[in-house]
Amino acid sequence: MARIHASFPNKPFKFSPNESYKGAPHIRFQIQEDGTVSDAAITRSSGVEDIDKKLLHAVAHWRYKPRPVGCGVIDSEMSVAIDWQ
Repeated sequence: MARIHASFPNKPFKFSPNESYKGAPHIRFQIQEDGTVSDAAITRSSGVEDIDKKLLHAVAHWRYKPRPVGCGVIDSEMSVAIDWQ
């Protein structure tokens, strides 16, 4: 699997008064044979709804190198660290 396009959510992130960053969110998604991403979902929240929402949107637009027909779907899970510096 070679990712050929990836975007990352842009700052600033909006925090509500009762939210705090709890750590790197985990995202589960499927990579289709044509290299597109589907079924992206947060499996562990960052604790900030805006970060999670923007990250899901970015992952949904990632593209991977297409694989030969008949290879099937690949289930993937990743963790993304957000650096606040």
